[in-house]
Amino acid sequence: MARRTYGLDPVKAALHARVARAYGDRRDITSRLNWAALVALADAPEPIRQGFEERVVAGERVVANDIRRARLRP
Repeated sequence: MARRTYGLDPVKAALHARVARAYGDRRDITSRLNWAALVALADAPEPIRQGFEERVVAGERVVANDIRRARLRP
């Protein structure tokens, strides 16, 4: 529906949907992160995501590159 209404390509529509599912009701997260960080966080595996969510709620500054680097660590 969003793709047709707003002319979003399928990849962008999927990103919007993923972020909305993960954080649509989490104003404590969405108010503190930019779009790139929200996308990276919504796409991260659960243990990484939970750790970063805790850090964000605690007031730490988190950026998309932090989340991406955490995914690469063994």
